[in-house]
Amino acid sequence: MGIGGGIVYDSVAEDEYEEALLKMKFIKDLQNDFQLIESLYFNGEYAYLSEHLDRLCNSSDALNFKFNRSQVKQDLLDYGQELTGDKQYKIRLLLFKSGLVEIGHSEIKLDDNGIVYNVALSEVVLEKSNVFTRHKTTKRLILDQARERMQAQFPSDKIDEVIFCNRQGNITEGSYTTIFIEQDGVFYTPPLSAGLLNGVLRHHLLDSQPDKYKIKNFKFTDLNSTDKIWVGNSVRGLIRANLLD
Repeated sequence: MGIGGGIVYDSVAEDEYEEALLKMKFIKDLQNDFQLIESLYFNGEYAYLSEHLDRLCNSSDALNFKFNRSQVKQDLLDYGQELTGDKQYKIRLLLFKSGLVEIGHSEIKLDDNGIVYNVALSEVVLEKSNVFTRHKTTKRLILDQARERMQAQFPSDKIDEVIFCNRQGNITEGSYTTIFIEQDGVFYTPPLSAGLLNGVLRHHLLDSQPDKYKIKNFKFTDLNSTDKIWVGNSVRGLIRANLLD
């Protein structure tokens, strides 16, 4: 890394050196101001543990994070041993660039009795060339903020999720879910090339049931003509969605 400064007649060497160090620290702070995230479902054991570790490994390679797969897996297993087995949890893992891991949890209660999420179209347009759309990091907070703004703007609609598109008008994803549309019994989800996260549930369904779950681009207008809309992630599973006008 090269760090420079302007040298003038009355420059003091020690001051210039301190300024260069300060610039270097600022740049390093920018590089380290985000972490990788994995959210896992735990109920006595982890769901999709290998898939989560695979994604963490891929993102670590792409973003130059240190990642010890076997150690992180053991950390998760040890953490799970401390939790009550008859309860359901969302486990949140943070991986720092240095390889440091932080793990936390919250108790959840999943409702399988015909729950339907209200979803709305977000005014935020995602750049498919942005590397952070393809990796789950703390820099995805813009998505959460877009959902929270919609919820505050339309409180009576009880919005559960928002749907984003890219500049080409193609659907990408939700703020914390993958989007699926169902047509004649087949579920379609956008391609990664549209600019979205490779969700663990998405990857599992496409890989394990390729005849039922397929990839294709679709636009906002297609949401009104499709048979059903679904949203999902590896913690909550697939959930029916109702598109608000």
